[in-house]
Amino acid sequence: MATVWLLRHARAEKEGRGGPEDFSRALTPRGRLQATTLGTYLGSDQKKLEKVKRPELVLCSTARRTQETLAAVLGASGLRPTVEMTPSIYEATEDDLKYLLTGYPENTSVMIVGHQPTLGLLREDLLQSKQRAERPTGVCSLAVLTFPADVVAEIVPGTGRLVAKIDKLA
Repeated sequence: MATVWLLRHARAEKEGRGGPEDFSRALTPRGRLQATTLGTYLGSDQKKLEKVKRPELVLCSTARRTQETLAAVLGASGLRPTVEMTPSIYEATEDDLKYLLTGYPENTSVMIVGHQPTLGLLREDLLQSKQRAERPTGVCSLAVLTFPADVVAEIVPGTGRLVAKIDKLA
């Protein structure tokens, strides 16, 4: 069973007049707490994730806020997947991300750390129609999808099952 984990970055500084450029926005103190809390949750024995394969590989946007989110989540969780910083995730479409997943034929469980609205659109495209919903993906939210495929590169859009949606932990 192939598994895809979709993690949106935690709360970041506001973009605006006099603020940092979007790509360079850092996490706020609340964002760091959100990411650490999620990591602690993932590192504990959670019933809803007990039969879900943990990520072997993480593909992370190179934006500062995604890197900081990933560092806090991994630091608090004890998970030690291979991590690839992937610049193309920053401005990717959901089709770009689906194509990106096909490049990892040996992995059964992959996490993408990225941005809205792309992650939400990808989630909805991958899910079975009965599980789709027009709902936002909040900051530091995680969706875990499983597929009737041996590896992530073989997943078919529209066949995923949402096994966990985790948000608002902090």
